[in-house]
Amino acid sequence: MRVRAKYILGPDFSIVENASLSFEKGVITEIGRATNTDKADLDFEESIIIPGMVNGHTHLDLCFAAGRVPVTGSFTHWLGGVLREIRAGNDNPEQVEQGVVDGLKQSIKAGVTLLGDIARSPQSTRFTISKVPFRPAIVSFGEVIALGNIREAATSRIAAAFDANCTDDTLRIGVSPHAPYSVEPSILSKIATHAEELNVPICSHAAETVSEEEFLLNGTGEFATYFQGLGIIDQEFEPAGKRSIKLLAETGNLTLHTILAHANYVDETDIDLLNETGTSVVFCPRTHAAFGHEPHPFKSMLAKGVNVCLGTDSLASTPNLSILEEMRFVYKDNPDLPLTTIMKMGTEFGARALGFYPETGTLQQSKKANFAVIPLAPRGNVAPLENILTSSENPCTCFINGENATAITDNPD
Repeated sequence: MRVRAKYILGPDFSIVENASLSFEKGVITEIGRATNTDKADLDFEESIIIPGMVNGHTHLDLCFAAGRVPVTGSFTHWLGGVLREIRAGNDNPEQVEQGVVDGLKQSIKAGVTLLGDIARSPQSTRFTISKVPFRPAIVSFGEVIALGNIREAATSRIAAAFDANCTDDTLRIGVSPHAPYSVEPSILSKIATHAEELNVPICSHAAETVSEEEFLLNGTGEFATYFQGLGIIDQEFEPAGKRSIKLLAETGNLTLHTILAHANYVDETDIDLLNETGTSVVFCPRTHAAFGHEPHPFKSMLAKGVNVCLGTDSLASTPNLSILEEMRFVYKDNPDLPLTTIMKMGTEFGARALGFYPETGTLQQSKKANFAVIPLAPRGNVAPLENILTSSENPCTCFINGENATAITDNPD
């Protein structure tokens, strides 16, 4: 099959004008300038074809809670709202399941062909995902929370996280020690050992708030109040006495196969450690802004060689699952950043973080035909990447493994 467009974002992220892309059996066979004699099966005309976008961090099982948890007050106040929704979801699992399915459909419409998902109940979420006949590729990170008087649940939570029953080549497992403040050090070490033995990636929320550091170092602050209110802190609990990044490093959780969600509050020593260990970071720009955090250090991370990709976080903190909107948000706040860097953060760097780069993340021969088509806004002689990063146009089509995912999702029969 051959598709044409005014532009294609080529293998090295340079612009190919008057371009065509050919693929067979879901694999790209050729990319280049089209000739007048080339016959295209689909001609997208005034559009640009880019690699399928990658959502490095989301929570599909919170899609049902969209718009229900206003981002107001402290972080733990919001976290309490999320917990209330989770408890409500436990009483209505069909609603949660439908939210997961809707999140996958929304992702396809947004041009996302790969995502990293934190699964609170990994076995049921993976089963739901496995029943969806056409979807993005997914790394499902089974979540583990083990603190205070719920630490005894760690064994069953870890077993569920590593359960690969419903998985295949496009639904892979990972493990998510939720955060350094919600998983005790000995259990962090246990998780890291299992992950290394089974060659399973790790994703943890880390250095997300200033209050996190106070709780880890001293066992005080808003997190202490929050956990005490839940009745979790018991007599055996002791603060870790270390900041997030150092704690994760010392427990073996910073590796080439680790992704840290957020990493909002890190210093240069932390960034050096992330680079040395090959740890990736997922920056969630709109969620970051919604909580009023200090400017994210992602540019310092990139400058030091850290692989930084983009994520949306959950629909409990962001309006939709569009990585294109995240890229636009980054560009608006950082007009000095090279446009190709922003595009890579939303595509290639995410594929690298999730372990899918050998087969996706860029458009080049022998890689899967995963791409999104974005209409160009009528803006005169504006460079194509600037055009799509400053417009409000949504992807009109998304292909996954050479199949028109948008058409299949819109017309499942």
